[in-house]
Amino acid sequence: MSARMISLAINIALMGFLLVEGVRASLKAALPAGIDPAALRRLAEEAAAGTAIPPESGVSAAVVHQALTDGFGWILLYGGIAVWLLALASYLVFGRGRADEAPSCATGPARP
Repeated sequence: MSARMISLAINIALMGFLLVEGVRASLKAALPAGIDPAALRRLAEEAAAGTAIPPESGVSAAVVHQALTDGFGWILLYGGIAVWLLALASYLVFGRGRADEAPSCATGPARP
């Protein structure tokens, strides 16, 4: 397996984890404090998976929508931070372009 495929698999798993945790955190803030943590996790996993939340769960569609929005916000934040870190790593590894050291087409022999 190539390094790209491994990196992709790791990032997909990490983004799924961040989505569920973001939804769980938002639901925890929106729901009463006495909710069971296992039930909250199950509800967050169902919402993140796109499963319809039954009305008897006591959670409104607006709360679920806001929780999903917050979860995707976590994913976007992760993506933005990852891009900046990769750009910084690229800059540190490859440095600035050294145009003064690179050969120029104009310095070669003139063609007749």
